[in-house]
Amino acid sequence: ASDDESEDHSGLITFELVRRAVADSESSSEGIGAIYNIGKTLGKGNFATVKRAQHKETGAEVAIKIIDRRSCTNINFVEREITSLGQINHPNCVALLEVCESPSKIYMVTELVMGGTVMDRIIAMDHFSEKESATAMVDVLYAVQYLHDIGVVHRDLKMENLMYASNDPSSPAYNTIKLVDFGFSISHAGGSLKTACGTPATAAPEVLDPYLEFSGGYGPEVDLIRQ
Repeated sequence: ASDDESEDHSGLITFELVRRAVADSESSSEGIGAIYNIGKTLGKGNFATVKRAQHKETGAEVAIKIIDRRSCTNINFVEREITSLGQINHPNCVALLEVCESPSKIYMVTELVMGGTVMDRIIAMDHFSEKESATAMVDVLYAVQYLHDIGVVHRDLKMENLMYASNDPSSPAYNTIKLVDFGFSISHAGGSLKTACGTPATAAPEVLDPYLEFSGGYGPEVDLIRQ
């Protein structure tokens, strides 16, 4: 994979979402390595690692979230994330391209988003002007409105989960924000949600209510509380 992180590779991504089985060995002829050239690590968590990769057939630059089934404490959250992302097709939400599954790992292949988080850019610029803040909010609200229209609640909106599509100032995607990390998202067809989740510092108070199971619960409006 190329190390030029300033390029906008989104135009190369043309294949549709599929789920396929792969072998446990990444280097085998039936492993994930037969489909993608796996590159450097972009991030790492308790049970998942995100790596940059290149699709061997199309040349598309992608990101692959590699989830270790043995370390993952709640595989249901992973399945919810896949279900939510599988419904989404919007320029302000990260695109899930395919899911590959082996006996020990789940590989979530998404578009490559290299512009850094909104927080990163605010720090780099020292502050946002009123116009820059308004421009950013338009993208965020477009994403949230779309999610709610298709029945998805994100439940973890924060600046760290809002990423710019490109870090190249000459790219048309430089100021395009994409909502990422759908690990707490859920399909919502109506009624109340009663699962406590999200990030304590940014979540709506009702999502973290210790008496949530006895209260009236909450709905999609929790995605707007910190906007």
